[in-house]
Amino acid sequence: MYDQSGQQLEQIHDYNPGIAPDGRFWTQAFDPRSVKVNPGIASAIYQAQKLPMPDFHDFVNAVTGGPSVPGVVSFRVEWEPSRDRHHYRYAPNRWEGTFVQTNATCTWSGSTAETSFSTDTNDPTIFAEVGHEKSGVFFS
Repeated sequence: MYDQSGQQLEQIHDYNPGIAPDGRFWTQAFDPRSVKVNPGIASAIYQAQKLPMPDFHDFVNAVTGGPSVPGVVSFRVEWEPSRDRHHYRYAPNRWEGTFVQTNATCTWSGSTAETSFSTDTNDPTIFAEVGHEKSGVFFS
């Protein structure tokens, strides 16, 4: 990863729930009340407050089962309502999908006993798409 001037950045945090014994990674059960969705206009909110989440320091340490320290994260992603629908199909790769283009606002923070940081909230809006896709054996 590099900053805007081309200087290489060093990763110092990697918050994730780890790798489950069955091989699932970076996946965790989540309270369904933390998600609100209106698929007709592609608006949605996904949020958590003070979710326990270990900090593995960096990617290599996380995927090799290295040590972690206890941490918590909070986040909120909010997709703006939109009706800007697009359908894509690429039969040679057996893929198609219908998506609504919109914008999303995202804020995020994480902390351990030693450190804390959060997103820059001066401009938290990003381009986003919400939709359904079919591929492989599900392609018709």
